[in-house]
Amino acid sequence: MPRTVTIPLLAALLLILSAVTAPAFEPRGEEGLHPMDAFRLLFDPDQIKQLDAVMGQADQEMGPLYQELAQERQVLRDMYKNESVKDQDITAQVAKICQVESRLAVKHAAFTRAVRRIATPEQLAKVDGLEAQEQMNRRLFFEALGKAHSPTHGQ
Repeated sequence: MPRTVTIPLLAALLLILSAVTAPAFEPRGEEGLHPMDAFRLLFDPDQIKQLDAVMGQADQEMGPLYQELAQERQVLRDMYKNESVKDQDITAQVAKICQVESRLAVKHAAFTRAVRRIATPEQLAKVDGLEAQEQMNRRLFFEALGKAHSPTHGQ
């Protein structure tokens, strides 16, 4: 199979396999080890209890926001199909989505800070190192994917 077909197929397969239902507090769309998984691996039993408490609270607070976000995005997708919808209506719907995303970002930041307060400096260094490696791998993957779609690829 030519490389120009193989790489997009692998990317599509990766996206399909990563579409696993996640708890509400975990924004997905990012593949690889989730930072909460890394913390759980590094934490002692007492820290894990604290982590579970923080995650439970985050799930209660963020779950409804993720549901609201999904509903507002569905409204926007439905608007795309409606010939009578005006651009200003679409703009207003996008603004609603942005407001929900903003509230989610604030909640997610508070959640992340709460989890990081549980960790020791050594644990934070390990998790931060893993996240940096994941970001680099993701960047390299998308750079390679972009080159596979360039007009000069394979020449």
